[in-house]
Amino acid sequence: MSHRTRPVAIVLDRALWAAQIFLALVLGWVGATRLGAVPDPAGLGLPWPPVLPDELQPVVGLLSLLAALLVALPPSRDGSHLLVGLAAAASAAGAALGSLLLLLAGSGSAAASLAYLALLAAFVAWGRTGSRTGLRPSRQAAAG
Repeated sequence: MSHRTRPVAIVLDRALWAAQIFLALVLGWVGATRLGAVPDPAGLGLPWPPVLPDELQPVVGLLSLLAALLVALPPSRDGSHLLVGLAAAASAAGAALGSLLLLLAGSGSAAASLAYLALLAAFVAWGRTGSRTGLRPSRQAAAG
């Protein structure tokens, strides 16, 4: 029985897909709001660290949209899962940095929302950079 047909692998694959889709949607929303393409009157977008200049918001918006497009790629055997993993890893690093800056600025609840995004992106990065299929191999497959 291959590692992909085991129940744990199936659950992991489905969780990874759900996380990947949600991450792509969140990154797309963040990118669109940072660029001002989508109004955010309710303040649903992710918080902006006050120590960073507002002039960086369009840059972050473009990077978020690019990451959203890359994260939305379906993993395949041609290596696109590595692009998904790298985009998710970069998103995790950016969200973790933003969370740290917000925490240092005294905004704990805002920092928590970015920390959640960083953990979600780290999960996608971990799952999509593990093997040729995008799922991490089992211990037996790694040993054999």
